[in-house]
Amino acid sequence: MHLDPAASVIDALGGVGAVAKHLGLNPSTVRRFQYDRARSGTGGFIPYDHMFSLMLLSIKLGKPLSLEAMVLTPDQRAELKKLAQSSPQTETASPRKSVEVTQ
Repeated sequence: MHLDPAASVIDALGGVGAVAKHLGLNPSTVRRFQYDRARSGTGGFIPYDHMFSLMLLSIKLGKPLSLEAMVLTPDQRAELKKLAQSSPQTETASPRKSVEVTQ
């Protein structure tokens, strides 16, 4: 079983081979991003060291991935969306006036 968010990110970016090539890693290492910890995987999470590079790759491929898609499981994203929809909307604060600093 492949775990998210890693499995979805890897699929969106062209699969294990493409991601491994981009990161300069062995495909078996990238495959382990999708495995649970009991199978010596990362629990379905992209290691932090590779996130920025994969976000850039997603933009280059014309398939930009949000930070939420990179780090949250589908259940976590759904919970956030549900919470955001049920929370009362608050007004945004007015922008601060800029103050010129002189020496």
